Amino acid sequence: MHVQIVYGSRRGGTAGLAHMMATAFERAGWEVTIADVARRPGIGDVDVVVVGGPLYLNRWPSNLRDWVRHHMATLRVVPTWLFSSGPLDESARAGDIAPVPSVAKLASEI
Repeated sequence: MHVQIVYGSRRGGTAGLAHMMATAFERAGWEVTIADVARRPGIGDVDVVVVGGPLYLNRWPSNLRDWVRHHMATLRVVPTWLFSSGPLDESARAGDIAPVPSVAKLASEI
């Protein structure tokens, strides 16, 4: 199995999360391709795509949103998982946190 992880990261936190995920996939025997969205990666021959970005003002960076829109046709047919990172307050301890509206919109489109 092959997973492609694409992330946006301004200060390195989301990059760190993406690399931790890559390590977990590799330990499970998966082949992993990982790329910063700033390099404008394509989508290879993969079984799963993971896309993640930091939240600033309840939004992913524009280049990451643009990348998802550009690859929408592929992301609609390849299983895709989205994640966000950002500062958390005490509400995070209560359980799952719903995606912010802009990420939820992208998820509904794919």
